[in-house]
Amino acid sequence: MIRVLKDVTSGFSRAQIYGYRQSGSMFLQEYLLHKHFCVFDSRGFSNINVLEDLNIVKNWMSNGVCHGEPVCRPSDDMKIREDLEGRGRQGNSGYTLRKVNFVIFVVNACKLQQMREQHDVAALENLVLLYRCPYLTFMDDVPVVVMTHGDKLDPHECILARIFLGKLFGVSPVDQVFDIPCFTERTVHPEDVHAANDLALLKMLQLSLEQADTNLPCKEKFTYSIRGVLKSTSVQLGIWQLLYFVILFCLLFEIIITIIHSSKPTPWFRNIFKYAHKKPKRGH
Repeated sequence: MIRVLKDVTSGFSRAQIYGYRQSGSMFLQEYLLHKHFCVFDSRGFSNINVLEDLNIVKNWMSNGVCHGEPVCRPSDDMKIREDLEGRGRQGNSGYTLRKVNFVIFVVNACKLQQMREQHDVAALENLVLLYRCPYLTFMDDVPVVVMTHGDKLDPHECILARIFLGKLFGVSPVDQVFDIPCFTERTVHPEDVHAANDLALLKMLQLSLEQADTNLPCKEKFTYSIRGVLKSTSVQLGIWQLLYFVILFCLLFEIIITIIHSSKPTPWFRNIFKYAHKKPKRGH
């Protein structure tokens, strides 16, 4: 995405791979693709301890995500925990806690093909359970599915894996499953720059942003309502100030007339005086 959007092939940050290859990225990585949106890369989920992954997802979707946040599971061994604690000792207090507006669900095509060949029903069921997690769904919008590492399969196997993935999740394999090769584990070569891959990535990103935009709060309407309240309040205050000025002018005029004629105040003066001492009723 960075290469396509910013038109660069080197010198940019790629998804970090942890020392233990089976563990993947162990910290949340934030990638600012544009000044208005960013993408987070997370640690890969397990096909065994799906309940742990569901709790992690629930925490992210409820509390937000932050760059540099360690992703630790209760089932991690002591060595991974100690390494996480050492590498994450600087903390992530300098980064912004961001709310998740949409989810891109990434599936490794090679591992999916392995599950199919081995008839690993339990792993496939856990994968479906994770995809259908209510915290990953925004109203009627389910996560967009990205199938990576399809370039390592035969073209026919890659197509079958994409169709199988669509049926497995109950989504359209054409409109919601995107076959995008993954080059995070090696340098991008000139032959990797393919127009079809770039077009698929842009379509996926466009669909994600369109659905994420529907989940944003209505800031303009909220601002307009506040401005409307402030405007009506200022108008009311201006009317009362004008009214007090008129009353004060009438009082001064009556006082001058009373002094000149050396007579008692007129009934009109007494009524105005009483009205001036009444407290105005505040609108609710």
